[in-house]
Amino acid sequence: MADVFISYARADRVAADLLLAQLDQSGRSVFLDRVRLQPGKPREPAIKTELRTARCVLVLWSRNSVESSWVRSEANSGFIRGRLVQVLIEPVRLPEPFASIEAVDLVDWSDGAAVGWSIVMAAVDATLRLPSDAPDLVARKLDEVVLGLDTTTSTKVTGQNILMATWNVRVFSQYTNAWTAKAQDSPKRDLGALAVVAEIVRRFDVVILQELRQGSGALSYLLSILGAFRQVTWPH
Repeated sequence: MADVFISYARADRVAADLLLAQLDQSGRSVFLDRVRLQPGKPREPAIKTELRTARCVLVLWSRNSVESSWVRSEANSGFIRGRLVQVLIEPVRLPEPFASIEAVDLVDWSDGAAVGWSIVMAAVDATLRLPSDAPDLVARKLDEVVLGLDTTTSTKVTGQNILMATWNVRVFSQYTNAWTAKAQDSPKRDLGALAVVAEIVRRFDVVILQELRQGSGALSYLLSILGAFRQVTWPH
C-alpha cells in the first residue's frame, strides 16, 4: 500500500517524475506505474490494487489528462474516498465533479516553482493525516476512523453552521511517545491514539476538552497535529 498514487497522462511524464522525486525526498511511499510496476506482471490488476489502497490520489491535470478517461477514473477514485489532491500543470478547466475542489496551481512547474512544490507537499500531508514514519497498521486504523466519522458526524458548512462539542477525554495530560503502546507502557495513550483524537477534534469548530489535569504534554502534541500552535504554555 503506497501513501500516494500519482495519476497523469503519458505526455506529462516529466512532471510526474519531478513530483515522484519530491515525494521520495519527503519520505512518502509513491506509486508511479512505469516506475513501480514489476516487470512481467499484468498492468491493469496491479494498478487497480494500488489505486484502491493508496491513501492519497494525486492527479496532474493538463490538456492531455483532462481528455484521458483513465486519469478521470483514477481521480474519481480519490474523489469518492476523500483522498484527492489536484495539481494544475497547464491552465485547463477541470471536468466535473473535480472543479468543485481546490487545485494547486503549478502551471509554471518547469521553471522550478519551489513554493508550489511546498504547497503540494502540504496538501498531501493533510490528506494522509500522518507523518511518514507512521506504521501501516496505524494508518489503516485511522482510515477506518475517518470513514466512520464521515458517515456519522455533521458536515461543516462555512457561514451556515458552527459545530461544537465537549469531550471528557480522561487523563489527557501525558502520552507514550510511540505509535503503539506496549503492555508495560504508562500511560496507554500513544501517538496512534492521539492521531484518532485529532481526527475527531478537527471535525468541529469549537471543542472543550476536559480531564487535562496537571500536564499539557498530550494537549501540546494534539495541537501540533492540528497545526494550531507550535508550543503551549500551561499556567502553574
